[in-house]
Order: sequence, then C-alpha cells, then structure tokens
Amino acid sequence: MLESLEQRIDASANGLSDLASELVASRTDGRIKLFVIRQLLNYRREHHDLFTTGQYLPVELSGARRENVCAFCRKSADAAVIVVVPRLIGGLLGLSGQPPIGQATWDDSRLVLPKGLAGRRFANLFTNEELAVSDDSDAATLSVADVLKAFPVAVLTCLATNG
Repeated sequence: MLESLEQRIDASANGLSDLASELVASRTDGRIKLFVIRQLLNYRREHHDLFTTGQYLPVELSGARRENVCAFCRKSADAAVIVVVPRLIGGLLGLSGQPPIGQATWDDSRLVLPKGLAGRRFANLFTNEELAVSDDSDAATLSVADVLKAFPVAVLTCLATNG
C-alpha cells in the first residue's frame, strides 16, 4: 500500500490536491492515515532542527468553532511550521459522517498566529495549497475554513517572507 501511495505522490509532482481529495473520499481504507504519517515523517526528517530546537508556540483561535480546533507552531530563526487539527468533531458534525472540512464546518473561525509570522505564506504539506497570512485587526491570522478547506488536518510549512 505504501509503495502504491508513494508512486501516486511522485506522479502528482506539486499537485497533491487531487490525491488528497481521493484520500478524504475513501478515508476508511487506511491510505489517508498512511499518507499523513509519510508526509509528516519525511518533513520532520528534512527539517530536524526545527523540531528539536525550534520554539514551541501556541496558536490562539477565534470565531464560532474555536473550541473545535487545536493548533500550535514550531518556529526557528529561518523556518516555521503550523500544525492544525480538529477536535471534538462528534459535537461539531454529529452523526453526519462528513469530514471536518470547508467553510460550512469552520464558519468564521481563525488562527491567530504568534508574532513574527505576519507577511508569511504557507503551503499545506498534504495538499500543496498556498495560504497567505492576513494582517487584519492588529493580528496575523489564517481562516480555519481555508486551512482545512480540502483535508481534515493541516501542516503548514513556511514558504517565504513578503517584502
């Protein structure tokens, strides 16, 4: 199963969104878990210092679904990663069986990022979607609906500093 998944990842080049959508649609076959573990372990191996010596920073949340998200940041002088996962989804989605993705699920909820991340752009490790940090109302934020638009968990890797 891992070999087949790796072939799909390699064939996807930079466009993981189709594969991510397929994995969400067939989430009961176990490939989605294997994909998350593979992507995260590879990223951790490639960015060892960020995970061993990087500063751990909590990510604040705002909005109607703030209690349904857990997020944190690992940050060093030259790198940052933000991890975002849903929590208490039974109360959020009931018995619908739907994955916790998209605007309808996350409403106006936002990640309020630690200082020093304003003007940054991030890529989702699982979909390759790019997100720009918004500098609204005196804080750098990201919409949870955008972060979890197509995949139920996110690891956002820092791409660049604007300006």
